[in-house]
Amino acid sequence: GYGVLIAAAIIAVFYFMIIKNQGPAYDAEFKKLQDITTKINAAKMKEQEKENVEREIEVLKMKLEYAREKLPTNEEIDKLLREIHDIGLQARIKFVHFLPGAQTKSGDYFNKPIDIKVVGPYHQVGIFLNKIGGLPRIVNVQSISMRRVNISESQGVEEVSIKAFTYIYPESKPAAPKPPQQ
Repeated sequence: GYGVLIAAAIIAVFYFMIIKNQGPAYDAEFKKLQDITTKINAAKMKEQEKENVEREIEVLKMKLEYAREKLPTNEEIDKLLREIHDIGLQARIKFVHFLPGAQTKSGDYFNKPIDIKVVGPYHQVGIFLNKIGGLPRIVNVQSISMRRVNISESQGVEEVSIKAFTYIYPESKPAAPKPPQQ
């Protein structure tokens, strides 16, 4: 009988001194572990968000580069104007006038107006406008006015006035190197 009672007393003392007293310390350690786990999960989410943002930045950079390729630079504008003129000649229309206007600033790019007046058969004028729309550089035909001009009683041509724009992307010039400080 006394052995069981002594064993129960030892277990009770052991429980109260070691296990029961360890409870608050265990709870504090468990809380720290939960806090650390929460911080790790938050950091993982931020890392994933960062990777997503970096991917999105790369996609946007590629889209910007593609858009820049569609906008001629100042150096390329003369070539583009020659291309438009050559397209008209290939379409067998006659230019009455072809007047590039002065460029104007519009946000991050410049507008370059082009006033064009051509004479030719309706179908050939359509070919001309279609080929302008297919150029690798952006040429926006803003307005068109047409009128029929009779050459003879049985023959006529279209006189077409076109107000077009292209957009020029300004080249970024590298900053001038700073002189070394002494």
